[in-house]
Amino acid sequence: MRGFAAPRVFARSFATRPLPRPRDPLSTSKNAEHYEITPNVTFIHRPPPTAPTPHSLTTLPASPLLRPRPPPAEAAAVVPPLLKPRKEVQRTHLSKAQIEEIQRLRAEDPETHTRQKLALKYNCSPLFVGMIAPLKKEMHEKIGEALEKQKEKWGERKKVAREVRKRRKAHW
Repeated sequence: MRGFAAPRVFARSFATRPLPRPRDPLSTSKNAEHYEITPNVTFIHRPPPTAPTPHSLTTLPASPLLRPRPPPAEAAAVVPPLLKPRKEVQRTHLSKAQIEEIQRLRAEDPETHTRQKLALKYNCSPLFVGMIAPLKKEMHEKIGEALEKQKEKWGERKKVAREVRKRRKAHW
């Protein structure tokens, strides 16, 4: 009679033999230096197998950020150059009469006597001129209207970009 046959079980050699473990290259390296940091934590340093070339980027990096730092005494003496060198301008202290004249000129005709022109004439900064002789509200409104007229001539892309920037700034 044909009955139910039991499945065959093949015994393999894998079950009897332990799995192979790859050897740790750091533990067997001759040049590796072991530093015990804390119990159960070891720092292993292994130098590169070949000598560095004279043009190596690790021993002589091209970037100044990767170069070793000088000692603190030398670091204080070395100052990087300015990104945008500025001209040193000797600023003069203005007398009361000069300040009153700037205010008078700015009040008479702010279109011809601009902050920049008055600053050059009296050898002071445009910010200082704006502080001592600010524009009247009517002039600010007039400048705002002129800016709006100029914005009307803008193309669609520029208008959309400006609107996107406004909305993004509103979410800050």
